[in-house]
Amino acid sequence: MESNTDKLINGFNEKAVKCFSRGNYVDAIKYFNEVLKIDASNFSALNNLGQTYRANGKIKLAENCFMKAIAIKPSFPEPHMNLGLIYSSLGKYEKAISYYLRALKAKEAYPQAYYNLAIGYAALGKTDNAISSYSKAIMLKPNYLEALNNLGVLYIELGKFDEAFKALTKAEEICPDSYQVLNSLGTLLKTIGKFEEALEVFHRAIKIDPKKSEARWNLGLIELLLGKYKSGWKGYLFRHSIDRSTLNFPEKKFTNNLAGQNIKIYGEQGIGDEIFFMRFLPELVSRGTVFTYRGDERISGMVQRTVTGFQKDSNVQGECLEFSIADLPFLLGCNEPVKPVLIDPLPQKVEKMREFLGSLGPPPYIGFTHRAGLVELGYLYKEVELDQLLKVLIELPGTLICMQRELENEERQVIQNGCCGREMFFQDTDMDIEDSLAMMCVLDDYIAVSNTNLHLRASVNKEARVLVTNPPDYRWGTEDKSPWFPSFSLYRQEFDMTWESGIKKLVKDLSNVYR
Repeated sequence: MESNTDKLINGFNEKAVKCFSRGNYVDAIKYFNEVLKIDASNFSALNNLGQTYRANGKIKLAENCFMKAIAIKPSFPEPHMNLGLIYSSLGKYEKAISYYLRALKAKEAYPQAYYNLAIGYAALGKTDNAISSYSKAIMLKPNYLEALNNLGVLYIELGKFDEAFKALTKAEEICPDSYQVLNSLGTLLKTIGKFEEALEVFHRAIKIDPKKSEARWNLGLIELLLGKYKSGWKGYLFRHSIDRSTLNFPEKKFTNNLAGQNIKIYGEQGIGDEIFFMRFLPELVSRGTVFTYRGDERISGMVQRTVTGFQKDSNVQGECLEFSIADLPFLLGCNEPVKPVLIDPLPQKVEKMREFLGSLGPPPYIGFTHRAGLVELGYLYKEVELDQLLKVLIELPGTLICMQRELENEERQVIQNGCCGREMFFQDTDMDIEDSLAMMCVLDDYIAVSNTNLHLRASVNKEARVLVTNPPDYRWGTEDKSPWFPSFSLYRQEFDMTWESGIKKLVKDLSNVYR
C-alpha cells in the first residue's frame, strides 16, 4: 500500500513533469524541490531537477544536481549522460566523452549514450570512433533516425558515399517525411553529381516544412549551379551567412527606376564574395540610384574608384533602404550571368610587385594556392592534394611562388621536399588587398582552388586555372567553362573525390603553353 509520503512525492513529481512538458520551468523547479524536501536522497528527482535547470539555461545549478545524483547512486546512468551533454554544449568534448563512457559502464544497452558519444568523437575528428558509436546506437535501436542521419552525414564528409547512401535511405524508409533526413539525402545526391534527383528531394523537404531555410538554400545553390538563376537567386536569400534580424528579407524586386532612392549596401561572407557581388553594383546604379557601402574596409577604396554612384554615409539625405550585397542578384532580377567588374590596381603597387617578382628569378611567374575556406559545417572548404599539384608545378619553367595564406610548417616542408631541389618562393605573409590585386595583375599564371585571389585575378582581366573541388560551388557551374568567369580554365575533382582526370587535363593545358 502506498504511504502518505510516497503519495506526496508522486504528486509533486507528476506536477513537476507536467510543468516541464509545458515549458514552465519555474514551477517544475519548485515541485522537484518539494520532492527533495521530503527525500533529500531522491537521486531521480535530483536528475530531473538538473534537466530542468539545464533547459532553463542555469548550467551551473544543473551540473551541481547531476553531481549530487551521482554521489548518491554512482550506478545511475542518466546524470552521467546529462553531464556529458552539458560539457558537450560548452565545447568540452573530452570531458563529455568521459561521462558518456561512465553512463555506458552503468548501462551497456544505452543507445542514446552511444549516439551522444559519437557526436563527441566526431567533434574531435575521431571519425572511426564516431562511426563505431553510431553503429552501436543503431544496433541497439535499429530505427534510430537521428543516429542514421548523422552517420550518413559523417560518411558524406569522409567521401564514403555508398555507406552514406545506405544509412540515409534506411532513415528515409523509417521516416519518409523527415525534413532533416531529406536535407541530408539531397546533399549526398548533389555531392555525387545527381543534381536533378537532389532538386526533387529538396523540394520534398520544403513541402514538409516551408518555414525552414536550410533546404531552400540548398535548393537555390543547385539551381544556380545548373543555370536556373531566377529561382536560384530567390533560394539564395535563405543562406545561413546572413542575419535577417539586422538585414530584412527582401520581399520584392527593385523597379527599373530607382531615381532619388538612397540605398545602403552591406558586405557579407568575406572579401572574395564581396568582390564577386561587386559586379552587380553597376546595374544598380544604372537604375538611377546612388549607394553607400558598408562592407569590408579593406576593399572600400576599390569600390569607390571602380563603381560610379558611390557616396559616403555623411552625404546621405532622406530615407535609405538597406540590403546585403549578396541580395542584389535577386533584387535586380538577374536571370543571366554578369561579368566581373574590372578594378584598376594602384600603379605604385603594380610597380612594387613587378620589382618583387623580378628579384626572385626569371619569368614566367607562376603562383599557386592549394587550399582555401573554412573546415566548418555550412562552409565550403577546398583543397587539392599538395603532392599531386607539386608534381605538375616542378615541370614548369620560370619562377614558382606559393601564395598560400597561413601556410603551416608541415606544408612548407612538404613543398620543399616535393620540389626535388628546385627553388620555391613563398608569398605567405599577409599582403594587404591592394598588394594582392597588383600581384594578380603581374603574375603570368595562377593555379588555385577557389579563393579571394581568383576574384582579384578576374577583376584585372587575367586568365587563371581553377582546381574545382567537389561538390562544386555554384559559380563554377557544371560545364568546361564557368558562366561567371568565362576566361578561366577549370579542372574538376571527380565525384568520387579523385583528381586524376582534372590533373591530367591541367598537365595537357600547361604543356601546350610552356613547351
